Amino acid sequence: VSKMLQSIRIIKFFAWEPQFIIKIREARAVELAALVKTYLSGIIGSAISNSPPLVVSLVSFGTYTLIAGRDLDASTAFTSLALFNMLAQPMVILPDYVQLLVRALASVKRIADFLEEEELDRYRADFVAGTPAASVKIGFTDASFTWADSTEDNTGSEDEERTFTLRGINVEFPTGALSTVCGGTGAGKSSLVQALLGEMKQTEGKTYLPDSRSATVDPKSGLSLSTAYVAQTAWIMNATVRENIIFGSRFDPERYSRIVEACALTRDFETLEGGDLTEIGEKGINLSGGQKQRISLARAAYSTASIVLLDDPLSAVDAPTARHLFDKCICGFMAGRTRILVTHATGLALPRTDFLVVLKSGTIAAQGAVATVIDHPAVAAIVSKETLAAGEERVASEVKSDVPETAHVIKDHSKKATKIIKAEKKAQGSVKWSVYKAYFKAAGGVWPLWLCFTAERLSKIASDYWVKNWAEAAKGPANSTTVASVLADSPSPLFSAAILFAQDAPARLFNSLNAPESEVDVGYYIKIYAALGFLYVIMNMTRSVVRAVGTYRAARAIHEQLVANVMSAPTSYFDSTPVGRILNVFSSDMKAVDTQVMMSVAMSIMTLVTAASIIVICSTITPWFLLGLFPLGFIYKWVATMYTIPSRDLKRLNSTTRSPIYAQFSETLNGVATIRAYGQESRFIVENANRVNANVRPFWYMWLANRWFGVRSSFISSVVALAAGSAVVLASDVISSGMAGLALLYVLSFSESLVYGVRFYSMMEMALNSVERIEDYKTIRHEGTAVIEGTRPPADWPSRGAIDVKNLTVRYAADGEPVLKNLTFSINAQEKIGIVGRTGAGKSTLSLAFLRILDHIDGTICIDDIDTSKIGLRDLRSNLTIIPQDPVLFSGTVRSNLDPFNESDDAALWAALKASHFLETLQDAATTSTPSEDASSSLSAASTVGSDDTASLIKPSATPVLPAFTLDDTVTDSGSNFSQGQRQLLCLARALLRTPRVVILDEATASVDNLTDAAIQKTIREDFAHCTVLTVAHRLRTIVDYDRVLVLDKGEVVEYGYPDRLLEIEGGWFRRMCEQTGEMDELVEIARVKGLARDGTTAL
Repeated sequence: VSKMLQSIRIIKFFAWEPQFIIKIREARAVELAALVKTYLSGIIGSAISNSPPLVVSLVSFGTYTLIAGRDLDASTAFTSLALFNMLAQPMVILPDYVQLLVRALASVKRIADFLEEEELDRYRADFVAGTPAASVKIGFTDASFTWADSTEDNTGSEDEERTFTLRGINVEFPTGALSTVCGGTGAGKSSLVQALLGEMKQTEGKTYLPDSRSATVDPKSGLSLSTAYVAQTAWIMNATVRENIIFGSRFDPERYSRIVEACALTRDFETLEGGDLTEIGEKGINLSGGQKQRISLARAAYSTASIVLLDDPLSAVDAPTARHLFDKCICGFMAGRTRILVTHATGLALPRTDFLVVLKSGTIAAQGAVATVIDHPAVAAIVSKETLAAGEERVASEVKSDVPETAHVIKDHSKKATKIIKAEKKAQGSVKWSVYKAYFKAAGGVWPLWLCFTAERLSKIASDYWVKNWAEAAKGPANSTTVASVLADSPSPLFSAAILFAQDAPARLFNSLNAPESEVDVGYYIKIYAALGFLYVIMNMTRSVVRAVGTYRAARAIHEQLVANVMSAPTSYFDSTPVGRILNVFSSDMKAVDTQVMMSVAMSIMTLVTAASIIVICSTITPWFLLGLFPLGFIYKWVATMYTIPSRDLKRLNSTTRSPIYAQFSETLNGVATIRAYGQESRFIVENANRVNANVRPFWYMWLANRWFGVRSSFISSVVALAAGSAVVLASDVISSGMAGLALLYVLSFSESLVYGVRFYSMMEMALNSVERIEDYKTIRHEGTAVIEGTRPPADWPSRGAIDVKNLTVRYAADGEPVLKNLTFSINAQEKIGIVGRTGAGKSTLSLAFLRILDHIDGTICIDDIDTSKIGLRDLRSNLTIIPQDPVLFSGTVRSNLDPFNESDDAALWAALKASHFLETLQDAATTSTPSEDASSSLSAASTVGSDDTASLIKPSATPVLPAFTLDDTVTDSGSNFSQGQRQLLCLARALLRTPRVVILDEATASVDNLTDAAIQKTIREDFAHCTVLTVAHRLRTIVDYDRVLVLDKGEVVEYGYPDRLLEIEGGWFRRMCEQTGEMDELVEIARVKGLARDGTTAL
């Protein structure tokens, strides 16, 4: 379920809801099978725990009468039964407490195992602390690192041996300068930054980086000897934009305003509804990729850290914005700090780079000043001398044209604060009958429980009544009607109920059950008593079986309904609802449904049936009991109300305050590397502790209320016992000792029944609070219909891929401003269209509109003359393919990620990996192999074992080669054991398997190097030659040779045409964007060649 929630967008993009529902159902079946075992053990435990009191009483009475030869009188019998009942209570609850103890011990062991896990090296190393100084060393000495978990057993498994490693790293980054780290996809650039932060396992050598936790700010420079970190995938908190930027620091309006301008956020704040006080959804869901990256960069700039690690922050933004960020922020506002920049934008970064590091397959291929290493083959592969010279000329011209800065004007970027995360609902008052009805319907009805408890209670009453007869039998048969005769002769109207015993028929019945007149047949009474006791145990087991069946049915039905409701929710619901809140329902609330709800319902029914039977029996024997029943009921009702109302609401508060813990903990885990880098661990620990306290507080008060009720109920129980005893004493002249003992036995249990009745009713209300919360999910607004039978497209739709967009207007909210405004354009079949524009221009929104992911869409999108708004969502999405901006991988294997539902053979999987150029990015790619001869033949030399060509492509290092890559290689959660670029390539391979007619690539190659990107574009032209391709790209080289280019700005189409002709428009949008890349000449030439090919002219 967690995997489903974390990847809900990709599931909806590919219309995988039915398949994931099946997978969840299979996982749930395994869980329910374990619950069935628990239910069976509970049934057996119930039988075992209810048997000892019966066996003890049977053996005791038999020994007392048969062996000791004494008569069983009423005082002995009912005193013994009272004591045996006292024994029964702990025996009944003992199995439950043993089970709780086992669970507690298991939990403690898991916590202990976690606490004993090995900590990161950085928490054991001695770091330098102080103020920024030129003598501070930042880098590595003979260091090697691995992602392998050193706490695991060294089994020598291939998965452990295939773990990416950095080997023999020797580098010292100059302080106060800009260092750039370059290399191909999968070369280890991000791993180098992670190793410097202490996130990788260091196997040898030394690492040098100051510890941010002990840093102090130098009053002269305003900087501290600490680290700021911009992750490759921007980590954004569920907070306002401003809170994300200042990140716990003091708010300085002037500094903040300068950083907003340097990070090109001014325009974004103008468009955001609440400005910088706009709340950002979980994982920055309501921001574009470029906006998230710029906020992450602004956070690093706002910090006082003198060391800034930048992991490819320019890949998510367009060329003009990238230049602005590089010039104004990285080389502007942060000038003088030690900056380590990982980037593929070599043409932009290298002219201003002071120190260059080039990585290849986990080792440093070259390092030093750019001028000294420019001739190195590894450097030549990532940037040409011509591009570098052009960049240096641009930098020189900009330096000459610099004008003195004017005084900075502080701008207020705030508007009225807006919230995207909706507060969790909390019901008021008693649990509604509709909730009871929904649960009982899911459980198959509650009447079987009523029947079982009634039958069980009757068998218990029969057993106790038989003991009464046995005790009175010793006095002869006439004694069996003593009570009747005495009561019949009594002049007191209080005992008018004695007519029940005065009739001849009951007397004859009782006499017929007695032993012969001469003596008491003890064996006869023991056999009947044993039979009645056995019947009670059987009914108890039957009741347990019925309860288990009802629990199972309810647990299965409610979970399936919950999954269906969540799966059918629109993506806007997940934008405003934290994943932690939904996980809370699937975990804590479903746990209550699995184990607590039916138990509390059953116990409530049991106490109700027990109390009703006691009232009937006691009022029949001693009608005086009725006199005290009504005031007693009034007192109990008052006490119970005072207890139930706050307990119920405290339970609701306890449930709702648990969700923020899940949400914050999940968010913290996602950004743990960033939090550690900034030295903010203590702040997040305190925040987590505060949320835990907020959750524990109502739980604590709930148990205080429980103790409050316990004291008062114990006092009332004592008063009831006193009153009952007094009533029996007053009526001692008119009732037999057997009847008196029976009355006292039940009166004593009556007060206990009332106490437990209130407790179980409160437990039932609190447990049904979970059902109440789950029922709220039925009110979630559903997406459009999955399949509309009357308007289903043809089976081969889309057969051509022609697209016609007319008057397309898109809003994120019904009353919100349009994000896309009246877009109209057409795309011919099999055309390749590039979609470009400034970050936040609406490019990704357009791609979502094609899949109807957004709710508020006006206008039409027709594909092959079929209006996509008229067909079902599953028919639409399953026939289009999108590769989203953020690559999504599932924990499992490479095979399960490429083909989650086993629809393709291995040969097709290997072919897709080859076409995506993923295999070429693997460390020691020479060892990559295919599992079969046929698959091997479908691959290039880069993936063939023992090929001579392979050795020429990739030179293996001196370290032992890794085992061959296989489709069963492990993919960890979110694909964290692969680089960002490799994850994008795996997503591309997954798309290649679908063979669609319309493909949408949303920045699908933003994190790969230029060479790999060029190879991928070749693959797109060849493998997607029969497809219509829409590519959203910031890297203009990617799309400059496409058929046509669509330029967006502020949600509007500002240019649309052939790229070569758009470049000819002086002052045109596309031309200006190309000019700002620093690669204008190359782009013009590529577009010119494409134009000549289109016009049928041979390029000169």
